[in-house]
Amino acid sequence: MKHVPIVGKFLMIMVAFGLLTLLLSLYESRQLYKMDAAYSGLLDGESTAALYLSRSNRSMQAVRASIGDLLMSRSEESNARAISDLQDARQSFTKFMDVAIRAMPTHSEIAELRTSGLQIIDTICAATIAAGKSAVKETEVAASQQIFLQQCQPAFATLSPRFTAVTTEMVEAASKESAALTAEVDGTAKQTLVSVLIVLGLVMSAGFLAIRSWLVLPLRTLAATMKTLANGD
Repeated sequence: MKHVPIVGKFLMIMVAFGLLTLLLSLYESRQLYKMDAAYSGLLDGESTAALYLSRSNRSMQAVRASIGDLLMSRSEESNARAISDLQDARQSFTKFMDVAIRAMPTHSEIAELRTSGLQIIDTICAATIAAGKSAVKETEVAASQQIFLQQCQPAFATLSPRFTAVTTEMVEAASKESAALTAEVDGTAKQTLVSVLIVLGLVMSAGFLAIRSWLVLPLRTLAATMKTLANGD
């Protein structure tokens, strides 16, 4: 170090400061990327599943309404229109549930809801739909409505609260994870500020010691030498 010029020594201090700052920036960038991935996972997971579960529930309500229209109709044209609406609602239910399952494949209750919903449409309410298709006379309409009240209606009433419970669970889980990520972001910001202040303090201390060692002490020694020489003369 004795043979390194003063300018070179100051450059070494600046390089050390730059390296410390670079390492700190790389660390903080890594933390930010992790939080970004976590937020992306949150949006692609719980939030997407909750959204499409709500849509699936609305599709089941549309199925229920279509069955009600079928039971109330008095003509083949009205029956055909109700059946078409029923098929569209069933297709939407299946599509939305598939999206929710892909968003949260580890949540087995979503797949169970899908199975239960299709079972209601295709099995439990099958007799009601068949009776509604052929019902034209008042006695036939009344009979089909009675089948609906005994077999089909209770199944819908049981399924809807299950959808609500699972959707609420998803929303609450997403809210908790979002709050945790927000706290992590806040902690990272504070950590960055503290780290920068520490690095700045270290560099200032190193600079002070270096200046004292490289400039002040040699100047004092030189001044003392000159004074000795002057006294000697």
